[in-house]
Amino acid sequence: MAKRGLGWDDNRNMVTVDDDNAWDEFLKIDLSAKGMRYKSWPFFPAWREIFGRDRATGDRCWEPTRAATEKTGRELPDVQQCYTPTGD
Repeated sequence: MAKRGLGWDDNRNMVTVDDDNAWDEFLKIDLSAKGMRYKSWPFFPAWREIFGRDRATGDRCWEPTRAATEKTGRELPDVQQCYTPTGD
């Protein structure tokens, strides 16, 4: 963690907090981290080996019709053209 007063313990696989104020400031940025202060992540070393530093960004995502068009070489109809109401 790149915040002063916060760190990572590789032996216990958990966040370390040396300064409660730093933790409080971090929670203002990411409230979802609240439960991570005393939580150990025993599988973190395996996750690091499997995933490395990869993160999903969405830069290379394709919608299904684009992927199918690329694969088959022909344009597929718009999904709205294929919609058939089933009734209410």
